[in-house]
Amino acid sequence: MEQLTEEEKIDEAMNLFSNTDFYDVNCNNERCRMQGLDISKLKMMNGLEFEVMTPVDPNVYVIKRQDRDRNSGVKLNSVYYILNEQITKSVYESPSVFSLIDSKIRRSLFLLNKGFQEASNVANHPLKLGQQWWWQLEEDEEKEKEKEKEKEKEKEKEKEKEEQQEQDEENDKKKESNSVVNTPNSLLETSGALENEQKRFEF
Repeated sequence: MEQLTEEEKIDEAMNLFSNTDFYDVNCNNERCRMQGLDISKLKMMNGLEFEVMTPVDPNVYVIKRQDRDRNSGVKLNSVYYILNEQITKSVYESPSVFSLIDSKIRRSLFLLNKGFQEASNVANHPLKLGQQWWWQLEEDEEKEKEKEKEKEKEKEKEKEKEEQQEQDEENDKKKESNSVVNTPNSLLETSGALENEQKRFEF
């Protein structure tokens, strides 16, 4: 494959770029082309222009969109690049430095947040026991649950025992009250029997 010269690479890059929506037909490059002027005349003009960055990489063409003022200099507006592939030629607008930094920061924050979530799900860091992994924590949790169940059972047994004791005490009180009520009747019967005995002896 024949190697292109630097000027031929620049011409090829501008020809490819001029067929895209990024190209502005009101730029100075178009005026030079319509008037048959050399591209070097751009440096003597004011206004919008496109410039291919040199040295030109044969695989990637980088093009700058800029405003030129002979008094104040050149102001860069945006950058484009063309992937010079064998089958297709793809043109892209390069993101700004701000958007790149913003994207990197957002990506980093997302990964950090995801990492913290994974770490919180996998490991715990008790102050007294040090680091424990999740399977150890599950075993400890099961043991704690079993202990809680045992405590609940003990409480229920104690409650049942107290209720039974209260019931027994109530029953004992009822028995005592019944015996007290029946005592006067038995005394009356005894006194009546004694009177009958006295009368019998008197006869």
